[in-house]
Amino acid sequence: MVTRHTRGRVTWIDLESPTHEELAAVMREFGIDERVEEEIIAPTHYPISIAFPRYHYLILHFPTADPDSGTRNQEVDFIVGKEFLITARYEVIDTIHNLHRVFEAEELLGIPHPSTKADELLERVLRRLYGAIREEMERAARTLERIEQDMFSGGERDTVHTISDVGRVLLRFQTTLGRHVEPLSLFLHGLASPAFFGLKFKEHIAHIEA
Repeated sequence: MVTRHTRGRVTWIDLESPTHEELAAVMREFGIDERVEEEIIAPTHYPISIAFPRYHYLILHFPTADPDSGTRNQEVDFIVGKEFLITARYEVIDTIHNLHRVFEAEELLGIPHPSTKADELLERVLRRLYGAIREEMERAARTLERIEQDMFSGGERDTVHTISDVGRVLLRFQTTLGRHVEPLSLFLHGLASPAFFGLKFKEHIAHIEA
């Protein structure tokens, strides 16, 4: 499925479980290298950041809680050009789905400003994705508070299993996010080069890294 939003001269294309034909059509439209298309087709296990003359490519995995396995990673591929953002994924990600609904409402109300820039759009998407992780961690923190209350009220044995579950979630989140540091930094600081968004993008970098 291909979802498209246009804000002035900037276009966001989101590919959710795209067919080979849908993916190839978008890659041709924006002149994306065939090597990137091959990377998007197959899942990757580690983040990747690659700079091309006209765009930058980034793969990140975002951890999320899962009722069966405790946690799982959701891969999102980003291709950022001066006037476009392409995101690709092979499963439903609630954060992105909800952002589409926000965009649709804004477009219906005529809110989008014609001067919207690709760097602002990228920051908005990344802040949403990392914001979802923050919410997951807040839920884990509330679980830990309940565990403490149970332990000090005589329920030590019943809490052991819960402690183990929460510990696995926290460890998986920490490990996955730790892998973001280097490729995300390379990606963001590459976008701040004079040939791309320039030094003005450093403000967006600060917001995203925070």
